[in-house]
Amino acid sequence: MRALVLVLTLNAAAFALTPAEEAKAKEVAREYIKDHLKAPATAIFSKETLCAPLGKPDSDEANGGPTPECKPQTADQVGDAADAVIYRASVDAQNSYGALLRTRYQLMVYVSKGKWGVIDSAEVVNALREGCKALNESARLTGKPRQNCDAQYPGMK
Repeated sequence: MRALVLVLTLNAAAFALTPAEEAKAKEVAREYIKDHLKAPATAIFSKETLCAPLGKPDSDEANGGPTPECKPQTADQVGDAADAVIYRASVDAQNSYGALLRTRYQLMVYVSKGKWGVIDSAEVVNALREGCKALNESARLTGKPRQNCDAQYPGMK
């Protein structure tokens, strides 16, 4: 499963998307996913939802926990980078061998200075995992205790 959301800052007030913003958020997320598929033309999106970021429950899902309930946004509009939505979807697409595979995605979609952006939680987790491994290598050289990177990031092997 490709999922984890690293939320550094969140506005305390949640927000509601206008229909145009909701459509744009989904379009941005779909394009991001298609850019990372072997056969983007075969992509079939289902179970698409836009939810308010939940922080720890979203992170727990990425580590193999249950999918948190989708909480709707409640304020006016997407703010300037302080606010984001969590896009969740299942995507059926062909792999390199032509087999149709289903992958669940969870992305953070946000607006910063008028531009839409995506944070792919899988890439964040992989970066954290690689950082953990690098720290372990340093710890090995200095004789310090090492961390179990596989236990810390089990969802993203």
